[in-house]
Amino acid sequence: MSAERHLDWDGAFNARDLGGLRGALGTTRWGALVRSDNLDELSAAGWEAVRGHGIRTVVDLRDPSEHRVHDVLDERPGTVSTPVFEFDDRAFWEHWHERDSAPFVPGAFYRSALERWPERFARAVAAVADAPEGGVLIHCHIGRDRTGLVAALVLSLVGIPLAEIATDYALSDHRLEPRFDGWLQAETDAATRAQLERDRSHRAHPEELLGAFDGLDVPRYLAAAGLTDAHVARLRERLVESG
Repeated sequence: MSAERHLDWDGAFNARDLGGLRGALGTTRWGALVRSDNLDELSAAGWEAVRGHGIRTVVDLRDPSEHRVHDVLDERPGTVSTPVFEFDDRAFWEHWHERDSAPFVPGAFYRSALERWPERFARAVAAVADAPEGGVLIHCHIGRDRTGLVAALVLSLVGIPLAEIATDYALSDHRLEPRFDGWLQAETDAATRAQLERDRSHRAHPEELLGAFDGLDVPRYLAAAGLTDAHVARLRERLVESG
């Protein structure tokens, strides 16, 4: 199933369809929701494959400072910018930079981000629910951390077990190896190379996502941050084949 879900788009490394996941409410539809790394390096053939897959809305989870200007914007599906990390939140980032000497625990970082910016995560989930007809693609930079969290929130709302979600999250490890290889081969700045090596070392083990969501009541968490019952109903109608 995981091999079938991988999307071989020229210029993307970590794209996969979130269809075929089974939960209490039914099975997720193929083509309804895709997760990916950033789309900045897609070739013309890659963009054609995105459109051919039925993607009509892209939910970009990155900070605006990470965006690139594209020459041919009309090749892209409609894009909604919903950054989930606040890059200007100095207190948050200084706290995590102070921990550089200690082993980095992705699950603890994820939980801290969820607790810090619930309204941002709720807006990203709402963007999936509110998208016009057609497939929706969510992405950040490498399609692992921010994308993994938003995918987990959406899939939890439509009844997919957390263990299944964590198994999907872990697929990013293998898919990202060639992307990191390419970046490291091209990069000459020592500080940037060191940061890339640190990012590469953060493995997408299922236990990290399971730890981040341990004890979290996702519907209540998102409702308190502004997600409505109507949003949840639209997500379920959009993503789940009942029965």
